[in-house]
Amino acid sequence: MSDTGYRFRERFRQNPVGDQTYGHLTTRYDSVPTGPAVRVHGNLSVTPVDLERTWDVNNPGPPYMTGGTFSNIKAIIPQSGIQGNRRRVSRPGFAASNGHVDYEYNGGFANPQFVGDAVPDSFYGNAGIAPIFSGFAFPQDKTSLYGPKVYKQLRPKIEKAGIGVAIAEIRDLPHMLTQTAERFHQGFKILGGQDVGGLRAVLGPKAVADDFLNTSFGWLPFLKDLEDLIRVYLNQQEYLARLNRDNNRWQKRQWTFLNQSAPDSILNYGYSAVSSPSGSWLDSMRVLGPAYGGGNAYSTWQLRLRQFDHVWAEGSFKYYRPEFDMTNPGYHSQMNQIYRYLTIYGIRVNPSTIYKATPWSWLVDWFTNLGELIERITDWGSDSLVARYMYLMQHSVRTVTLAETHYFWDGAETFEWNRIIETKQRNKAESPYGFNLKWDALSPFQLAILAALPISQKKFQQGR
Repeated sequence: MSDTGYRFRERFRQNPVGDQTYGHLTTRYDSVPTGPAVRVHGNLSVTPVDLERTWDVNNPGPPYMTGGTFSNIKAIIPQSGIQGNRRRVSRPGFAASNGHVDYEYNGGFANPQFVGDAVPDSFYGNAGIAPIFSGFAFPQDKTSLYGPKVYKQLRPKIEKAGIGVAIAEIRDLPHMLTQTAERFHQGFKILGGQDVGGLRAVLGPKAVADDFLNTSFGWLPFLKDLEDLIRVYLNQQEYLARLNRDNNRWQKRQWTFLNQSAPDSILNYGYSAVSSPSGSWLDSMRVLGPAYGGGNAYSTWQLRLRQFDHVWAEGSFKYYRPEFDMTNPGYHSQMNQIYRYLTIYGIRVNPSTIYKATPWSWLVDWFTNLGELIERITDWGSDSLVARYMYLMQHSVRTVTLAETHYFWDGAETFEWNRIIETKQRNKAESPYGFNLKWDALSPFQLAILAALPISQKKFQQGR
């Protein structure tokens, strides 16, 4: 698939600032100003950043009924953000110990130093376009990580159980029972004190490995099949009604792969002030805070990291099975009724069932996606299952918070500045058959299914 009308947009919410005023300082003698207030200022160590960049396609509208690839990044460096703007004076008694001189400051604090942020300062202004530190420009390409899983999670599941495979694998049941019974027998003899040497047979490496395989790939799947059989039996009428309703009808499907907010982690901390202004006049307005590992200090700071990640997929799917077609004159025939039950119980002879019932196919699937490919071929051929569109989307927010506490004589105050990198992405499937199968690579049979639905390359690109 190739989108047309690519465009790039960016905006800056404020202009860079070099020299910045933090406030005004008045020197007083016996509480009387000795002259006009002096401007307290300084050059920002890092250029403030508040920008947004977007890469997308120009979709027709309004109304906007279609979508394409989309990438968006926002970056913030709050270097010029002034916190705690108010009037402050030297603590009581300071003038008496300083030659009758004290101070009055009307202003706040800015230019925080994010000591310990792994992302370089220069990256924020070049976010999304600079090759340096590109690992933070956008998160790992979600298409390569989650793309192959989208189709499997979104596809409508016509079969509600895998009883066909369970019937084929029942040949292993006698061996499972024999091995489990033998292990119980050996354990009983050990507990009875009749065969101490048998402990090696039960707990030896080979025995443990055999029991692990017997449990993981024998008993657990077998018990799950029994659970599925009971569940489908109890809900079979509901499943049949739903499949009848959705047959040959577009369904919107969603799946969430990741939605987590990691707990705050501490990147760094210290026992001093890392914002501006500073000086002995400011110390006259503060007192020593509580004792920490680094001793008492007029100010302390802490750098924290918070990460939020959300990855999800959405698609529109349609399948067609003739036995669920209520407009079919033979819908109520006894044969179609049998077919419907065989379908929901998964008792169908098709490539997917044959593959799953093949010995050691589970081991092949551990190292390849052959099983998923065969299942997809079955969807195309047996169920005429296809997607009108599939999207894979992500939203990530990386927030580094600098919390600085000043212990003023009239009460401690904590100021916070947040550095933020926020990214959003939307990737579109290459074709109605997934993210890793392009339209040009579709077989004549796959194209024939699309033509019968009908879905064209143009309509799929427009999400119709």
